[in-house]
Amino acid sequence: MTDNPDPFAPARQEADELRPDEHELLQAYRILTPERAAAAVRIMVVLGREPERDTADYKPIEPSKPPRNEQDTERLRVAAEELAAYRGALPEGDAGLIAAVERWRELEPLHSFECRGFSYTLEDEREIITPISIAAAHEFENRIEAWPVRGLAGAAAKLRYWIENGAAVDIDESEGEQLVKVIEREAGRVVQ
Repeated sequence: MTDNPDPFAPARQEADELRPDEHELLQAYRILTPERAAAAVRIMVVLGREPERDTADYKPIEPSKPPRNEQDTERLRVAAEELAAYRGALPEGDAGLIAAVERWRELEPLHSFECRGFSYTLEDEREIITPISIAAAHEFENRIEAWPVRGLAGAAAKLRYWIENGAAVDIDESEGEQLVKVIEREAGRVVQ
C-alpha cells in the first residue's frame, strides 16, 4: 500500500471486483462524453425537466443573447420617451385627476413593447425601458395616488384607477364598476 491512495483505483480494478451498481456507473461514465452530456441536458430542457444541480459538471444553460441592433434600439428609445409623456401638465383639482387617470388608461397598454413589435435586448431594457418609460409610469402612478380628491367626480376617477391598477381594494371588479357608475352618475347630477 502506498501513502497516496489513488482515488481512481476502483476505475482501474477488474470488472469482477466491482459491485454491479459500481460497474454500471463506470460503464456510463466511460461512454458519457462532454458533448453527449450537453446534448442530454438540452433534451431535458426541451422536455421541461431540469438537470440535477448537485452534480460536479452542472453548468446552467444560458439563453443565446440576441445581438443589439442600433436601429431597433433607437426606435425603442423614441417609443419609451413618448411614453414619458405621462409627465405632461394637468389641470388642478378633480379635473386634473380625471385627466391623469384617462392618460394613464391610454398609455398603460403601450408599455408592452413586445406586443407592439419591438425587439430588444436585456441591455436595452436596463438602459432604456426601465429608466425612461417604467420610471415615468411609476412617477405618474405615485402622482395619481397622492392626488387629493375634492368631489364625486374625483372619487370616481381615483376608484376607477385603483380597480384597473389592481390596487388593494377589498371589492370584486363588478362591485367596483358598479360603485364607479353610481359615483359618476351622481357627479353628473351635481355638475349640471
